[in-house]
Amino acid sequence: MPHRVFLDSNVLASRTVRDWILLCRLRTGDMFQLHTSLDVLAETIRVARRQHPRADGGVISEIDRKIRAVLDEIIEDFPGDVDFVGSDEHDQHVNAAATHARSDILVTDNVRDFGEAKLLPYDVYSADAFLCLVDDGNSAAVRGVIREQGSYWQACEREGRATKGLEEALRRAGCPDFADRVREHRCEPLGAQA
Repeated sequence: MPHRVFLDSNVLASRTVRDWILLCRLRTGDMFQLHTSLDVLAETIRVARRQHPRADGGVISEIDRKIRAVLDEIIEDFPGDVDFVGSDEHDQHVNAAATHARSDILVTDNVRDFGEAKLLPYDVYSADAFLCLVDDGNSAAVRGVIREQGSYWQACEREGRATKGLEEALRRAGCPDFADRVREHRCEPLGAQA
């Protein structure tokens, strides 16, 4: 049975992290399913608009479309009064939706804000820790995403758009441990990457 993974908006709002998690979902088969709520999607789009205030509407719509195309479920309705042991009341809706979705894992970069782990009905992972977990479970799929992302970054460099490389992008997005794993995979001999 695949793990049910709920994504918070701070994970989806980062293009680097979003792309990696969505591409891993596409390459890992039934290792895990991705879930989020309509509220989280709305927050993600709000952040995207704030990051790119002059972007055409189609750019923002495309972010929403790409996320929805890969998600296994969007929770539209859930009880809002679920017990929450976290410190940030603005994360209450994330906890409520993740609980309602019967999530096994919540991926957020606000790990500490969700309170004591043993009191939660799901495990809480940072994006960095979650991507490392995916690599532990299916390194061949991760290597496939590395090849795909490597091609993207090479194209950006050729076009003069790249200001950072694949691993640096992950580090800047708060995924230093996973960036180290990506570097290790890229250094492996081709025969070891089967």
